[in-house]
Amino acid sequence: MSRLLGARRRTYLVGGAIALVGIALEFVGLGRTPLAAQDRVWHDIGLGFVVLGLAVPLRVWRRFERTRYSEALGAEAWKRIIWRAGVSPLLLGILGLLAGRALESEGAGAASHVVWVGALVCVALCPTVLLTGRVALRCAPRALRRSEITSEIVRELSAGNAFGVIPFNPDLGAAGRPDPLHERLPGPAVPSPRSVKIRKILGEECTLEWTGERLCVRRAHPVTGVARDLPREVAEMVCSASLDAGAPYFARDIGPRPVNRLRLLDAQGYVVVDFGVVLNDWEQFAALARRAGLLFRAYELRCEEKHDRKVDRLLFPRRGDVLEFL
Repeated sequence: MSRLLGARRRTYLVGGAIALVGIALEFVGLGRTPLAAQDRVWHDIGLGFVVLGLAVPLRVWRRFERTRYSEALGAEAWKRIIWRAGVSPLLLGILGLLAGRALESEGAGAASHVVWVGALVCVALCPTVLLTGRVALRCAPRALRRSEITSEIVRELSAGNAFGVIPFNPDLGAAGRPDPLHERLPGPAVPSPRSVKIRKILGEECTLEWTGERLCVRRAHPVTGVARDLPREVAEMVCSASLDAGAPYFARDIGPRPVNRLRLLDAQGYVVVDFGVVLNDWEQFAALARRAGLLFRAYELRCEEKHDRKVDRLLFPRRGDVLEFL
């Protein structure tokens, strides 16, 4: 990390030095009015140096950090290539416009016209390259698209995290997840029934029920309180708790309890049933999952509060019908 900060500082210094040269060139001939043609040329060159100096520190030119999560590098590299391919002709076009103006000041009208046309083409290439690259990324193989989502998850989870690199498994869920706090592998389903009444402060009360043959949800409402089949096949039960990224681990014993969310997922890691915030102990759900032959995982997610919802949506995406009890 210190090496990365050192490289970033050098980049800012180089960009600042180039911009200062440009600013110095802008003062050439300021005492003379009107400015001579040669002075205007120096001003255009100085403006070009300022543009380059401001462009050098852009994040797009930096090498992404290879020491964090190797599974996210594919999409990061692809997006960095797209941005570089789009920003480069834009910078070239801006410098071309300045060069064309300088040539016009020197009386080379035909040459300046050619340079201007080329500069405008370069400027027009910028949005074209960026849009084409994004479309190509959406149409890319599934592995690369999954890597893009994994990269976003990793970035959100690592933002403000006081504990450095978190254990992350790119093969879990729909696009990778952190290693679970608790995991219980599925076993053979037990034919004896079991149910857990889900406790909530707000929202719809219900009961998660294993009949001995199938898993269903029973609403607490007196009219609609009948057992309801799930919209898709369930393969995993997940309980997640959100904690502040900067809080030390021992704060769990003296501070408020984390918010727990309960979900049922299909075999691809997409949400089938979302129960929202629940107050039950996760051990109750783990016991029910074992009885129903489901995989159970409990997660402790540490991220900044403003990133909670986005991380939640990325880790547990939705596809198709979702039964909600929020």
